[in-house]
Amino acid sequence: MKYLKTYKIFESDSNKEMLDNIEDIFREIEDLGFKVEYNRGGVGEVTRIYIEKFDTYGFSDEPRPLPYIPGQEFVLALQHLISYVSQDYDIEIESICDSQCIDHLSSKSEDGLIENDATIIGNYKVPIDYIKVIISNKEDNISESKIEYDADWKRPGNPVREELEVELREIFLEITDLGYRPQLSGFTKGFSESGPHFSYPYVWICNQRRKSNDDFWNEINDTVERIKDYLIDKGFKVNQEILNEGSSHEQVYIYFDMIN
Repeated sequence: MKYLKTYKIFESDSNKEMLDNIEDIFREIEDLGFKVEYNRGGVGEVTRIYIEKFDTYGFSDEPRPLPYIPGQEFVLALQHLISYVSQDYDIEIESICDSQCIDHLSSKSEDGLIENDATIIGNYKVPIDYIKVIISNKEDNISESKIEYDADWKRPGNPVREELEVELREIFLEITDLGYRPQLSGFTKGFSESGPHFSYPYVWICNQRRKSNDDFWNEINDTVERIKDYLIDKGFKVNQEILNEGSSHEQVYIYFDMIN
């Protein structure tokens, strides 16, 4: 994807909130030196995303792309993206090397696409040039039998999950009014095998406003505690994890699951 033009697609798009959240998900890998571009695609496509690794010693007038091997941070971002969009949209992911597609993952396939499939990309042993992600409106709803859940309460339409979504989104309003965009996701089975909590549903809050650590926590701490208190009161076990603690790129994950 050499020297692609960047288009401003967010200003008047009905999917603006989702697209803003996608930007937040990938901001972490941008900080690692990846270049992420969002472009309007064809009919029915919400966006095409191109992710490329540039020489860290390059300059703005020398955008020299180099092949790369995706690392753990990239795989986690891709898992997060799949978890966030796959229930409402179709998503396709292509890995490109020397203008050839060497891997293709798609929610339109017979087995669908789940978060854990992103580990395939993380297992590459050869460098690639860029990754293309296409997010589009669903042509047909994926059969419920193609989506795996390890508990009935995690399924869409289940009363437990519906109440959970309503109550948590009400709590989220405390910080959405401040410009944050918390996400509730990770209900499908097999989100990841790479950590002790990644198979659980989670609430994600990102310091997308790039506040100082103290200011960030001053604004979100009460909401984080309310979320955990609510989940514990409803009979969930809760675990909080923080990525990039103390930096302006801090992310908070609140994992939860039913107590057996």
